[in-house]
Amino acid sequence: KRLQWLKENLDKQVNKKIYLFMHHNPLALNDDKSDRIGLVQRDDLKKILLQFQNTIQHICFGHQHITSSGKYLGISFSSPRSTWVPLIPNFSDQYKLLTANTDPNYDIILIKEESLIVHTQDFLKTDVNLFTG
Repeated sequence: KRLQWLKENLDKQVNKKIYLFMHHNPLALNDDKSDRIGLVQRDDLKKILLQFQNTIQHICFGHQHITSSGKYLGISFSSPRSTWVPLIPNFSDQYKLLTANTDPNYDIILIKEESLIVHTQDFLKTDVNLFTG
């Protein structure tokens, strides 16, 4: 139902820039086994993304608790670490979730007509100094 809703709404957005926000990542961030509890209908979503790759400007997602950014099917994406239980990437052949002494964070996304800027904010930092140069 959700994918049908997404497609129907994207069909209505002729000549508009769309920014897609979703929980699950639309692609595996390492390899397929790195996302055992990932998006179930990944192939169906991929078909929609391909159909609307000139309409969708950027995809924001979470789920994996890993800071990442890149392009998928010609669409840029970004993902913050997490506001709870931040993880670090595991590039080994074994499925293991890796934690480290890293700060949780969130993204602040600035969207303008000519640009999209993603700032990652580590929000537990309390010792912030103003640089007046």
